[in-house]
Amino acid sequence: MSATLNAFLRSACEGREASVRVRDLFTAYTVFCDSKRLLPLTRANFGRRLTRHGYRPERDGAGHTWVSGIALRPLPGLPTVQSRPVLILPEGLIGSDIEALSIVVRELAAARKAVDDGAAADDELTDGTLDSAAGEYLSHAGYHRRHDFPPGQPSDSWPLEPEDWKPTKPMDDAVRGCVFGVAAVSYRLRAGERTEG
Repeated sequence: MSATLNAFLRSACEGREASVRVRDLFTAYTVFCDSKRLLPLTRANFGRRLTRHGYRPERDGAGHTWVSGIALRPLPGLPTVQSRPVLILPEGLIGSDIEALSIVVRELAAARKAVDDGAAADDELTDGTLDSAAGEYLSHAGYHRRHDFPPGQPSDSWPLEPEDWKPTKPMDDAVRGCVFGVAAVSYRLRAGERTEG
């Protein structure tokens, strides 16, 4: 019976830096089996077999179960399924790199939660605002005369309101600069820009 899952994974799925809800994946699997006149696995066996294939389902805060590293190819007859991006860390990073990324991601998440409309507020800014703010904080983190620009008194190139300039210490300013930088890339992705590499 797992031959049906093997056929489904081989024909309809591909590895991606994304995840899909298991219930949606199971629906697509049953449609695939019906189209091939194959007897599908039960829902419980489907989840167990996915785990044996190396896909570990995980439950989110809303009670949905997702499986990472898999996406459906857009094949005729298969339903469209909801997917979400997944952060996959490539080889080559060292421990402090991963810790740094974790700090930045945690701070960005906190900033998003602190604003009612999340990223929508970023989308109202003019192009380059987030990039410039990132540069200001990163430059300030390494600036030898930090007292020249205390909180509320940014340089002339600060793109936001003066009260939004809140430097503290070099490490925190470096993190804040990276948070603005990630928000800037996210803004550009939502605007349709893509990297060339």
